[in-house]
Amino acid sequence: MDRGVQTLPIELIIAIMAEAPPQPDNIQAPCYKWLRACSLVCRSWRAEAQRLLFTRVKVVGSTKRQAFRDALKSPTADAPHLLFLRGSVRSLSILMGNEDVHSDIINLCPALRELHVSIHVDGFTPDIMAAFQRTQQIEVLCVRPQYYKPLLQLLTVLEGLKCLEVDCYYAKQTAKDALIPALQKLPPPKWNLHQLRIQALFEKRSSHNFIAWALSGPSSRTLRILECQYTSYSATTLAPYLRESGIGARLLSLQTPRLGDEDLSALVPSLRELIVGSDPIFPHSIRRFPQGLVHLSLFKLDEDHLPQCLAELASFHERSGGSLRVITYNIYRDEDPPVENAARAAARALYKFCQTRGIDFWLFLPYHGYYSGERIPLGPAPPFPRPMPVSPDRARHDASHRLKTFIENMNG
Repeated sequence: MDRGVQTLPIELIIAIMAEAPPQPDNIQAPCYKWLRACSLVCRSWRAEAQRLLFTRVKVVGSTKRQAFRDALKSPTADAPHLLFLRGSVRSLSILMGNEDVHSDIINLCPALRELHVSIHVDGFTPDIMAAFQRTQQIEVLCVRPQYYKPLLQLLTVLEGLKCLEVDCYYAKQTAKDALIPALQKLPPPKWNLHQLRIQALFEKRSSHNFIAWALSGPSSRTLRILECQYTSYSATTLAPYLRESGIGARLLSLQTPRLGDEDLSALVPSLRELIVGSDPIFPHSIRRFPQGLVHLSLFKLDEDHLPQCLAELASFHERSGGSLRVITYNIYRDEDPPVENAARAAARALYKFCQTRGIDFWLFLPYHGYYSGERIPLGPAPPFPRPMPVSPDRARHDASHRLKTFIENMNG
């Protein structure tokens, strides 16, 4: 070990390890290779590096699932160290089936708080359900099912959820058709959700029924962040439910593909963050923004009325007392030159608008997909605006060069 490193307090070394660079394919997970190397440096580093290694675990493939389970129940390891490793697992990403290894893993992670699970079976066995029944400490759930039954099985036993993401993009058509009858038989969930994110949730009628069920319990009073990324949604389609339930009056962050003609100042008067995922924003929509808006993230402005949009933004900024602190602009991945030129013109105009008013301007080309806000992690909301992480692997993609060109020409 380098002599300079030896002189550093162990607390400082631990703090440095906690800032491990993220995985190229998962910006929310530390680099396992880097932490594994740290764990082999010396005995004083080993425990903390292993704790960080096990804090966020992504298990892909049957071999890795088996290896992870064996690491948590190794007969050759001392009992206190095994308990230490088991208690270190706070976030787990896994492809879930009905094999014994899955129930073993859930049982061996007593401190699990965040679960990202893809489900490929059409129903869970009693052993799997018993394991989940014992994990009431899970607060964050991101679930991607192929069938509705295991989805609802899981949601009805995890009563401590605070953040929920449901993505049914790969769900079978038979599951989509059967969702509404199944929901009608269920009692209101006991969660106190703070954040609900819906992605590709069946078809329009099923998705609205699911939202109504998910928020029919205590969550109707606790929800603060609603993210609807399915294309059929808009502020207009959500408005009746938000009004009737009273959720709209308490929302702090709303994400929707389009705004429609809804008056947001009346629908969501306390809103601090607005993320519009796919359609352009028009001048009349800006005129109806709630006064306390802090962060506006948009896919694009109405290209035919760009000066009017900027004028309405200027009027809103003055009318709200300068509440707007950040504007995020997300550039569409399109090789069509007119689209590229329009995006460049809007980005340049927004940048100058923000520069003259002391507003932070964030420019993004979404790393996966085409909608804004896709990289915001699930979790309790910090002060707005919420951070939008950027993957360190971005530089290896051609899209990053186009984004760099946009930035370099910002003052052009």
